[in-house]
Amino acid sequence: MDILIPVYIDHQDRLRNLNIVLKYLKKLNYGKVFVKEFFTENKKVKIDNDKVVYISEKLETPYFNKMKCFNDLAKKSNSDIIALYDVDVLVSPSKLCEAMDLINCNKADVVYPYNGCFYNIPEYLVSALDQDLNTSISLNDCELFNKGSWGGISIFNKNVFFEGGGCNENFKNVGYDDDELHQRFEILGYRVKRTDGILLHMNHFRGDTSYNYSKYVQSNANEVVRITGMKRDQLEKEIKTWSWYGSV
Repeated sequence: MDILIPVYIDHQDRLRNLNIVLKYLKKLNYGKVFVKEFFTENKKVKIDNDKVVYISEKLETPYFNKMKCFNDLAKKSNSDIIALYDVDVLVSPSKLCEAMDLINCNKADVVYPYNGCFYNIPEYLVSALDQDLNTSISLNDCELFNKGSWGGISIFNKNVFFEGGGCNENFKNVGYDDDELHQRFEILGYRVKRTDGILLHMNHFRGDTSYNYSKYVQSNANEVVRITGMKRDQLEKEIKTWSWYGSV
């Protein structure tokens, strides 16, 4: 399994969280980790990790297109399984393995390696993790952001990912992109499953690229309604019009 991480460093917190995630993933026995950074003026990511493939590109739009970033990285992967992995999250290694096994054994096409519970780790504990990855995290100290989240991480059979249209690049910044992704693959008839377990989200500064403050939230919500209102045959025709579809 290759792990794909898009990143736009809008605050030092993002860089800290990326470093924590990369240290965490380095301990696990997976394939490559692809990191793509979009930057405005200067590159901010410096990686000293032989498992990481780092790519950078100047941001030419007024918004961060995380979905395009995932598509770009998926094209570079040679693995049969890819994980779309947000820069701020941690999930149990055993659940990652379970998700991979479900796909390898042809029991699922898309797997979310947690049960939907999305917990936010407070700032002081994220700082502690930055110093010591073995820092103990109690859910009693975390805030439950969402009981039915589809964000953070999703694991795909790569062929299915491409067949189903990959990520929808019409989304800007963040917000509702994760909801559209899982619903679209369900409408297309793919086997979308969850494991048990929870997802941990590392707290960070919230600016334009966060759901709470993005000016594109409403247009993103409209895109979800548009896509999920289609029937399977309509959706199959729709994704064939996307500029990146079929370019693999």
